[in-house]
Amino acid sequence: MENNFRNISIENLLNTWGIRPEKRTEREGWYKAFNREERTPSLKVDYVKNVFFDHGAGRGGGVVEIVCLIRNCSANEAVEFLKGSTEFVYSPPFQNREISRIAEKNVITRVKKIEHPMLIEYLASREIDLELARIYCDEVEYKVNGKKYYSIGFRNERGGYEFRNAFSKASASPKAPTWIKTKKPCLAVFEGFFDFLSAITIDSNIRNQVDFLILNSLSFHQKIRKENLAKYQFIFFFLDNDEAGNNAFQFMSELHPNTDDRSSIYYEKKDLNEWLVEFKIKGLNLAIPPRNNNFSL
Repeated sequence: MENNFRNISIENLLNTWGIRPEKRTEREGWYKAFNREERTPSLKVDYVKNVFFDHGAGRGGGVVEIVCLIRNCSANEAVEFLKGSTEFVYSPPFQNREISRIAEKNVITRVKKIEHPMLIEYLASREIDLELARIYCDEVEYKVNGKKYYSIGFRNERGGYEFRNAFSKASASPKAPTWIKTKKPCLAVFEGFFDFLSAITIDSNIRNQVDFLILNSLSFHQKIRKENLAKYQFIFFFLDNDEAGNNAFQFMSELHPNTDDRSSIYYEKKDLNEWLVEFKIKGLNLAIPPRNNNFSL
């Protein structure tokens, strides 16, 4: 049975998961490693031989091995996964496969309630409450080069989407932040929508206390105007625990007199979702102003 899966094109499988090469030729593509951070791509996929080799780790193989690497699972589990993922996999005869250019745009073909088992599994792996995710997110079907993909979709102010699934991050233009305004006196600011979903999963009451601003790209923090923030009595920041997150907090805190950096809650981790996945702590009140501030919810 496993040998049948060797005929699945690694290139097509990665494309189906939204994983794109950093550079490519007709014969090969270079990808950033799936299980570590790196600036220069070190994982090569030979499209002709249908094999990969991770030069950074010194290992390689075929389609089953690459699923093992991405999903951190055994070969048997990889085969079972491929059996259950046939709608995600397009496998024309390998030797007749056409090399196509990477599409510049993702074309949305369908938006619906989150129902796909793999997307529900992905939300569970990130400790996100499914019903809360269904309120703010959609299951989005989109195409790249005529091939179909599925992701959790989060809509922004201009009608574009952020896409996330277990294997990729992508988006559909136009890029923009997302404001969720319900006329609350406070504002909570997040870099990405999984940190926002983490917050409302951790704190069941926070939706009754604050409006939300999800930047969707940290670079958008410089485009937030002072007058957009002026109506709020207090602003909480849940940005990444890194230099970029700290710089964004410093920039935006200068636009408002009452701000607080909440990243100290998850100081052991890069972001709020990573902290939630690791410690699975729920029931906290995330929107408590500092004691030395006169404002109280």
